Amino acid sequence: MNEMTFLKNLDFIRTGGSKEELKAAEFIQAELQKLGLKAKIEDFPVHASTISKAELEVTKPYKKSIPCTGYMNSVSAELTKDMYYLRNKNDERDLQNIKDKIVFLDGGLPYWTYKSLIENGAAGFITCNGNLHDDDTDIDYKEIREPLEKLGQLPGVNIHLKDGYPMIQNNAQTVKLTLKQTPVKNAKSRNVVCKIKGQDDEIIVFSAHYDSVPLSHGIYDNATGALTIYKLAEYFASHKPKHTLVFVWCGSEERGLLGSIAFCKKHQKHLKDYRLNINVDMIGSHLGEFDTRVSAEDKLAHYIDYFSSEVGFANKVTTGAYPSDSTPFASNGVPSLSFARNTHLEPIHCKYDDMSTVSEKNIKEDIAYILEFSKRMANSALIPVKKEIPENIQKKLDEYNYVKKPE
Repeated sequence: MNEMTFLKNLDFIRTGGSKEELKAAEFIQAELQKLGLKAKIEDFPVHASTISKAELEVTKPYKKSIPCTGYMNSVSAELTKDMYYLRNKNDERDLQNIKDKIVFLDGGLPYWTYKSLIENGAAGFITCNGNLHDDDTDIDYKEIREPLEKLGQLPGVNIHLKDGYPMIQNNAQTVKLTLKQTPVKNAKSRNVVCKIKGQDDEIIVFSAHYDSVPLSHGIYDNATGALTIYKLAEYFASHKPKHTLVFVWCGSEERGLLGSIAFCKKHQKHLKDYRLNINVDMIGSHLGEFDTRVSAEDKLAHYIDYFSSEVGFANKVTTGAYPSDSTPFASNGVPSLSFARNTHLEPIHCKYDDMSTVSEKNIKEDIAYILEFSKRMANSALIPVKKEIPENIQKKLDEYNYVKKPE
């Protein structure tokens, strides 16, 4: 299947744990089987709830209903409380004012902010998304991710900044927040897994997520990554590699890297044989520079930089932790890297991420580069990457995984 046809077959919303995600997984599985490859769908449990009611109303000093979406996996509640705008999210002098109040946040809900809300006795929260100065009024669907659930439960809603800004302008004092939701029993997401046996048992694992956020068709983020590792599998299906290759199309990445976390947990005893993870998350955009983030020894970053010069492909190579499916592999001791073509001008996580965001020419060029690098790793006499995670990288991983608070 050619590149654009593959993408068009994923041109629909496919959130983690949904029937649409399963449809996408079955499409990928079927295309691999057409290549003569065995592919299996591995289910894994996820937290989910059905929201039947989400309402927000300013009650003092004026009355106004505010459009909102409820935070999935928070908690049902009906409460009227004073509202407090938390300007300084990590400052104790501001946090001391939030006890028993519904806290207004301009933006999202990071882990350490949520932890502060719990520890300082907040009654609930309001977050907001969007831009004051464009026509888009879509309200993002949010959730309390599993690491936050462990800290405690607070009811929360998300609103558009166009509605939130006037609340601050007009000194909204008291709000009524209503949220009703029911947990979904036995909710599941899925990984698609395919293995190509090599001449030895050392394993290189390729990963890319295929799910999307609720508002987006997710073509750039990340049907393009799903396409890339499909094209790699297509090549190696007819060109047997020296090292064994495993391909993982990860579900529920947008919900907190859940697919790659689940894969590493399920295959924990075999990770000793995994020598390298190559992850792809967003390529082929019309705009933007190609980036590679390496969670491994510096030598790998230097090698990729030299390789890029050898083949004449512009690539900005850095080290650290990347917010994608490479991070769970690195956190489990598997040297990892993520390829991406990043731009702040192509939209992601919204309805504008559709087929118009990607360039067929750039997709082909990006995949050709990734394939050439992958061929060298897959057929190397010895996999050259040292199997260890350097201390400076481990620090970044610990910060990403909420083990340590960023300095």
